[in-house]
Amino acid sequence: MNRSSHKMFSRNKRITRQPQLQPLVHDFPWGGYNGSTQQAAYLFWNVTIGGIQIDSNDWVGAFSPSTGNHVGAYQWDTSSCGGGVCSISVMGDDGHEDTIGYMLPDEIPIFEIYVASENAFYNATVAGNIMSSQGEPDDLTWIDGKAVFVDSLTGDGGGGGGSGQGTLCPKGMTHEECTKYQEANPQY
Repeated sequence: MNRSSHKMFSRNKRITRQPQLQPLVHDFPWGGYNGSTQQAAYLFWNVTIGGIQIDSNDWVGAFSPSTGNHVGAYQWDTSSCGGGVCSISVMGDDGHEDTIGYMLPDEIPIFEIYVASENAFYNATVAGNIMSSQGEPDDLTWIDGKAVFVDSLTGDGGGGGGSGQGTLCPKGMTHEECTKYQEANPQY
């Protein structure tokens, strides 16, 4: 018997060894974040930069307002989303050490858009109606299990540096590297 197998047999009983669970670690333009048992969903009908829909290679990221920690991201390929409406799951602090500094109840997440073709990060703002999953007016406050529908998420062109354009950085840089690059090169 192969000892590296996940299956073991003992006295004619089949015992299945469960793999040890690890937090889900994702890798996105902003770097990774861990999965959490506490999440809220934000569904956006439109995501735009300068009035133009973002491409399927672009991303939407979410950050904790109190710590700046990356707490969610989604590649915005509307052809793979239900009815063309994509959502981003925003992770909360569930008490596990891997989620310290994540969203807390009643905080409002900060959103950012990454445009892959430009390697640019844009600050994003919400516009239009915000509705609960029951069709009632709602707000953006984070609460575990909450789902809200938002008319629009729009990149303001501030790109983290307030330059009026996206933060342009050499291809392949992470968000953290891009931020440091822009600080060292304010002309960009």
